[in-house]
Amino acid sequence: MDSLIPDVRDRRTRNGKQVLDLTFSANLYLTPAQGRAFEEVLDDPLYKSAVSAPLEAAADTLPFLLERATLSTPLESITVIDCGPATHQEAVRKLEALANVVKVKRYVVVDINSRLLTRTKAGVCRRLGIPVTTLKHRFEDLDRRVLREHAEGDALLLFGSTGMNYEQDELENLLQRLCFPGMFVSLENLIHSRDGISKGYESDAVIRFAFGPISLLGGTIEQFEFKSVNLQDRVRLEFRAKERVKLQHAHEVHLEVGDRVWTAFSRRPLLSEHQLELARITDRFDTVVLNNAVAASLGRFG
Repeated sequence: MDSLIPDVRDRRTRNGKQVLDLTFSANLYLTPAQGRAFEEVLDDPLYKSAVSAPLEAAADTLPFLLERATLSTPLESITVIDCGPATHQEAVRKLEALANVVKVKRYVVVDINSRLLTRTKAGVCRRLGIPVTTLKHRFEDLDRRVLREHAEGDALLLFGSTGMNYEQDELENLLQRLCFPGMFVSLENLIHSRDGISKGYESDAVIRFAFGPISLLGGTIEQFEFKSVNLQDRVRLEFRAKERVKLQHAHEVHLEVGDRVWTAFSRRPLLSEHQLELARITDRFDTVVLNNAVAASLGRFG
């Protein structure tokens, strides 16, 4: 996807006010500036504590899950296909951990963020010396045929916490399209709890990052008021117009005072819902739960 214009998921009217839904995950990473903004989010102490640190702990269970899944038939080597690592450091850490239980033959990294792809390839090549392929695409633009072409032998698809940015049916359909028979699939999820899940999503760094899609349409942050909205199974990031705003899209969007733009959400399924997602995608899977707050799962497709 070469366009720098965010895709619109939906446009509707609620209680007499317009809602513009831009919550496709790729809309947040269309430019290098958005990539840098996300790096600032990852450095934010509150976001680290509430979001990224628990997810990193879950990801650290991946070698254990893979080793347990292959006890009866150990793998000689594997191609790792990584859909959207948060940072190049995360990619290196995961690969080094996996190298303790299996030989990583090739690494394929997929993302729309060109800055992340460049830094990840350089970091992995420098640290591990394995072949690296970068695919600059939205995940939705790929299929199993493309991924199979880049895989040597057995393959592991790292989807990580990216699934939290998809509706359940969207995630299932996407993974069904990406996975080929025999491929391992890993997912990590923060699990729904009664605590306020907007914690970690209200810092200045998060607000600047979440505003990215609107800025690409010509809006300025001074024209909007930010709010993180706790819903039953997710936190949604929205911006409410404080004045009349004209956004430049294929079809001009005119916002009145009080109209809202949604730019992102982070879905928090119940543990049972997380496991049901894996059951619908894979033939068999295994799950580790940490502190009743985060789950990591590994399954095998087909």
